[in-house]
Amino acid sequence: MTSEVIDPRLAAAHKGGTPGAPPGRNQGDDTMTAPDTTAVTALVDRYIALWNETDASRRQALIALTFASDARYLDPVLAGDGHDGIDAMVGAVHAKYPGYKFSRTSDVNAHHDRALFNWQLGPDNGPVFVKGIDVAVVTADGRLKQIDGFFTELNAPQQ
Repeated sequence: MTSEVIDPRLAAAHKGGTPGAPPGRNQGDDTMTAPDTTAVTALVDRYIALWNETDASRRQALIALTFASDARYLDPVLAGDGHDGIDAMVGAVHAKYPGYKFSRTSDVNAHHDRALFNWQLGPDNGPVFVKGIDVAVVTADGRLKQIDGFFTELNAPQQ
């Protein structure tokens, strides 16, 4: 990991940290703690899957499984609060860009209760419409509390 190259002492943090240490710190040193990256990656992949789910009832079930009830989503053009707000927002994207699919385009980088990953949106077998980066806040029970999205590349949509 990058943090291990910067400071080899951080390698211990990626092995679970010190039991009983306060959240985000190992007792007696200044190394960071790392979440279970397999679980966080599965959470992010479920999040991407819900963006691609066109069946409203299946999408709502994915949202309930993936997001905390008081979750918030925010990017440069969209915002949604709670399960209903997030579902309405995703449904609006499907209505405006039918057939477009999201995909994760990077590994998931995670520490403490935060995760960062890249994604893209575009039609199947077509050019990419938008690329971005999402920063997630993950709850202790493994759901998304907040997503802050940023666009890194925007192209004209294919109609």
